[in-house]
Amino acid sequence: MSWTAHVVTVQPANLPLTAEDLRNHCRADEDGGEDDQLMDNQTDAVSVIEGETGSRLLTQTVQMTRRSLDHCMPLLVGPVQSVSLTYLDQTGQQQPLDPALYALVGAGSLHSEIHLIPGQHWPAIMRHPAAITCTAVVGYGADAASLPGSIKRVIRLLVGDYYAIAMAAYRVSLAARACRAG
Repeated sequence: MSWTAHVVTVQPANLPLTAEDLRNHCRADEDGGEDDQLMDNQTDAVSVIEGETGSRLLTQTVQMTRRSLDHCMPLLVGPVQSVSLTYLDQTGQQQPLDPALYALVGAGSLHSEIHLIPGQHWPAIMRHPAAITCTAVVGYGADAASLPGSIKRVIRLLVGDYYAIAMAAYRVSLAARACRAG
């Protein structure tokens, strides 16, 4: 049994890189007139990276559910900073799961798991497709300083590619207009 796809419940406070950083990388105009486009491009780049890697870059909160409790429950998102679990008891009431029953193994990595602590037993739960809810704080940290350098480079490269494509399309449209006018 696996977790459902995670849902972001608390978004990161900001994007990893500043408009100035992206402007410098792309050699965009210093007046900041293209900042919105660069930041939109960064949003797209972050989505691509997170989608391809299963990781979350900046600190955010996600939730996922599953049907049952197992001795080892791998998490499909990372890096995981912390987790809390709730369950539906046999009357259908949501209850917090005592953190003394489980341990987060591999915190901070892309391959974290929740393990039942030896000698402990899970409580009785209701039979329901979403009987267990995991709320996880995930991401490398709150800002760009916490990201590995390789991730920052990939963001810059993707933003630069998006920017170059947009500029090429703009130049083609200018050339087409000039041909029609001339």
